Amino acid sequence: MVQVIDLEKAYYLGDEEILVLKKVNLDVMRGDFMSIMGTSGSGKSTLMNIIGFLDRPTRGTYLLKGRDVTDLTDDEEAHIRNREIGFVYQNFNLLPRCSAYENVALPLFYREKSSDEHDQVMHALEIVGLADRARHKPNEMSGGQRQRVAIARALVTRPAILLADEPTGALDTRTSAEIMELFARLHQDGCTIIVVTHEPEVAEKTRRIIHIRDGKIETGSYQ
Repeated sequence: MVQVIDLEKAYYLGDEEILVLKKVNLDVMRGDFMSIMGTSGSGKSTLMNIIGFLDRPTRGTYLLKGRDVTDLTDDEEAHIRNREIGFVYQNFNLLPRCSAYENVALPLFYREKSSDEHDQVMHALEIVGLADRARHKPNEMSGGQRQRVAIARALVTRPAILLADEPTGALDTRTSAEIMELFARLHQDGCTIIVVTHEPEVAEKTRRIIHIRDGKIETGSYQ
């Protein structure tokens, strides 16, 4: 599904090169449920952003479904990002004046109009258990419900990969466990999920943990 080979990301201060990712090699198989775990500044979010086509590597190779996608144009990246990647963020990133339904439907606006758009949105809301809250706005929902709406929005395009960046960071312990249980059910249904986290109790809910430190992958194991 995803393969990165000798991936590096550098930023520059004058003539000084600062490496954020250093010779990263990683394989993500179809149907994986994995976490990338590390402290703040370890490079975990940078790696996720490259996998999600929100950033580009400085060196190395990125293969998606066997295709080299390292040097695509901006339009090609946007096309793949909209069709292949679903994003879930720590702070939900919902439009406050829009209903749950409208927030979930947002990614479909970037596609050709489809006759089954309504069914796609309602199906995504049903998956996360919020079909009965479709007309509610974010301020009428709990934090856990808002995150479920965000997950439904990520799922509505039926992406190949779901990327979750600190998805439990704004939630209490009980709600965090509920969100991870939802991810586990999605994984059982065949979804490929990558969770970026600094919380061991979140990482332990996934099948595979990758540890990253100072831009390098240190260990990786299946559970």
